[in-house]
Amino acid sequence: EGRIAAGSAIPVAFHVISDKKGVGDVPAAWLDAQIEILNRCYAGRDYDGNPVAGAANTGYTFYKASVDRSRNPGWHKMLPGSSREYHAKLRLGVDPKTTLNIYTAGPGYGLLGWATPPEWLASLEVWHGVVIHWASLPGGPFTYYNLGATAVHEVGHWLGLAHTFEG
Repeated sequence: EGRIAAGSAIPVAFHVISDKKGVGDVPAAWLDAQIEILNRCYAGRDYDGNPVAGAANTGYTFYKASVDRSRNPGWHKMLPGSSREYHAKLRLGVDPKTTLNIYTAGPGYGLLGWATPPEWLASLEVWHGVVIHWASLPGGPFTYYNLGATAVHEVGHWLGLAHTFEG
């Protein structure tokens, strides 16, 4: 409620967070490829743009509205619910009521990403957005996990989808 309308064009603000050596400072082409994958998958297509039988076109489209880059080793290693995540999102986030904020970082513990659900927006606005491991972007070095599916999955949570095992 009071948020992005169903089936609308969604501006994406990318926040590229690298460590002190620049690890995670991904090229713009990877971000563009991620937008393309989001648009294909949310239109009922596969990664290559082919129609998927039974898959719905959600009507959502995504476009890259902005990109900022930060070299911050603390934020780069953020974990869900941590003070590092809070401070990165507080400093970098663009209006979460109108914009999908995607933070690329290098979280530990084997995490590929996480998202805040829409019901958190009213009370926890600063936390809102999606965090993905930079190496999971299309073109990234995570073999088998570098097709852009992490962002597709987490954006689904951001839009309000739950895991099938969550009822």
